[in-house]
Amino acid sequence: MAAQAGIGYKPATTPAMYLFAIVSAVVLGAVIVALGDTALFGLIGVFAFAVFLRYPVLGVFVTTVLLLLVSGAAGVLGSLEAAVPVTYAKMSGFVTFAAWIINVIVRRQPILIRIHEGLLIAFFGWAFFGVAASPHAGGQFSE
Repeated sequence: MAAQAGIGYKPATTPAMYLFAIVSAVVLGAVIVALGDTALFGLIGVFAFAVFLRYPVLGVFVTTVLLLLVSGAAGVLGSLEAAVPVTYAKMSGFVTFAAWIINVIVRRQPILIRIHEGLLIAFFGWAFFGVAASPHAGGQFSE
């Protein structure tokens, strides 16, 4: 009875599992050494996406922290063709939004638009209209 309740439970480990873990670690290390920072950032991104899929609100917290703490040139990952800086906060926000959408679709949850969401949509609509009506719209849309 005690073994069924989880007391004294030992996970099934085999030499093949240890061999798989060692080979995976060696291959991952070789890829990071060969590709440099790009592979490491990609690995961190994949791990963050997996965590955000399970806990989407954690992605919101991470994005907020990155917005507040990592600013300036230290937070820039690269740039797009239009010289728009790609920052850690933008990437985290994009990954969080994608994970949230996937989470909602997989769990078949309804997307409710209450007053707060309606006001946020209205704000984004007004901001888009303001940028579109600006005489410098070409330079602002890239941002």
